[in-house]
Amino acid sequence: MKSYPVLVALLVIACNASAQFITEEGLIVNQAGDTLRGQVRIPRSDKTPTSIEFIRDGKTTRYRPDEIPYFRFGNDASYIGVITDVDKTPKTVKQFDDPSFVGTSVKRDTVFLSIAVLGKMSLFKLVDNNNLYYVRFNDKLTPLTLRVQLVNLPNGNGIATYDVYKDQLKSVITNCPQAEPWIDKTDYTQASLSKLILKFNACQGETSSFIQKQPGAKLIISAFGGVVSSSLNNSGETPPAKVSYSGSTKAIAGLGFEIAAGKMQKRLSLLGEVLTYSVEFTNKNPTPTTGYFYDLSYVRINLGARIYLTGGEIKPYVQAGVGMGRAYKSTYFSGQPANQSFIPAKGESGLHFAAGVKYRRLGLQVRYERSGGFSESRAFVTKVTNLSGMLTFDLNKPKE
Repeated sequence: MKSYPVLVALLVIACNASAQFITEEGLIVNQAGDTLRGQVRIPRSDKTPTSIEFIRDGKTTRYRPDEIPYFRFGNDASYIGVITDVDKTPKTVKQFDDPSFVGTSVKRDTVFLSIAVLGKMSLFKLVDNNNLYYVRFNDKLTPLTLRVQLVNLPNGNGIATYDVYKDQLKSVITNCPQAEPWIDKTDYTQASLSKLILKFNACQGETSSFIQKQPGAKLIISAFGGVVSSSLNNSGETPPAKVSYSGSTKAIAGLGFEIAAGKMQKRLSLLGEVLTYSVEFTNKNPTPTTGYFYDLSYVRINLGARIYLTGGEIKPYVQAGVGMGRAYKSTYFSGQPANQSFIPAKGESGLHFAAGVKYRRLGLQVRYERSGGFSESRAFVTKVTNLSGMLTFDLNKPKE
């Protein structure tokens, strides 16, 4: 089909464009201590950004960590700019074998750190080649050290870890019965370290003023409905071979199940759909040999993926998916009554591409679909093209 390369190219271009940067409402604090509100743009990556772009009054300014002490991205992510030690040494067997890690060490650098917990004792995170954590207590920023060594094992190389960070925490977490017993049980992860620091801050009689949320995958259930216009292309072996039919506009409706990625940098969702739609093709002025009437209704299950191009309340997206359907209604007539050339198929399958936009819980989508399996007859081999326009509404609002 000639349309496929164009659709694939557009999808690739859109995905590549969305993969570069994401923009959210936010703010920065400049060196003079002024708070400026605007839009913050960062590279789309799991790694902590090394620079940001700040958009205000139509002007875009790039900032490095040594130029702003603080910025906030959206509602859930805040960062500080600091000069600190960054552990560049390998932490996995694969990294030990990677030539790019040869000669790496702890280096002094100017970086952004994301705020995980803010309080009497604060926790920060840097994602470079690995996850690195820092605590600040009494205005002193300390890198928490997890030392890793390559060891030779009978079945190959392995690594040994030394939890230096636990001794570092024991040196500052004292006289706190709620927190001290948990130090040895604390893993080198944001969730585990956050729990320990929250206990310590509570012991100091202080409620932590900021706790970065740890969103997991979110399930969003939506309902959608609209109209679908179909066309049918027959490439069978005998008449009415190689004929195109334009169908009537019919209704389409269903339920969608979206698993949205929890990480802020990710805009990818996995989709599942259960929908129903119909196709109807009619020759309104039939003759004994050319008359036809096809009216089939399907229940279909689709699986696919969606990429949001931006964040915020207004979110444009592109998606693609595949699906299989089953006919629950088939009314048809084709050709002469004694020799009908059409045998309706119970099953069908298709591939779709779509573009849409969501505003809060309400959405609009335009979809192109190409499906096969309309007919079981060799004389009536068909492909159906469906063009749909749909309104969507999220039935639930997942907790952030």
